[in-house]
Amino acid sequence: MRPLDPRLLRYASAARWFLLVGAALGLAQTLVVVAFAWLLSRAISLAVDGQGPAELAPTVGALAAVVMARAALVWLLEVAASRGAASVKSQLRARVLERLAE
Repeated sequence: MRPLDPRLLRYASAARWFLLVGAALGLAQTLVVVAFAWLLSRAISLAVDGQGPAELAPTVGALAAVVMARAALVWLLEVAASRGAASVKSQLRARVLERLAE
């Protein structure tokens, strides 16, 4: 079985929008993970160089903001996936009922 059946895009046009949203959120998550890795390595290198808490504070604050951004993106991706699945199922059910009525 393929990860995404191409017939889904043909029969359930609502899937297209949610696939685009999911791709955009996935890209944003990737950028946030890269930012997290960079900030973490920066914080560690500053700490190893002997910088005090005052010099580390901006980096640690940015690290906390990145963690919160990633949590928000994970939540948004779950919401988009749930709404997308519900919309696609509803659209497919309506098509089945139309065919049965014929």
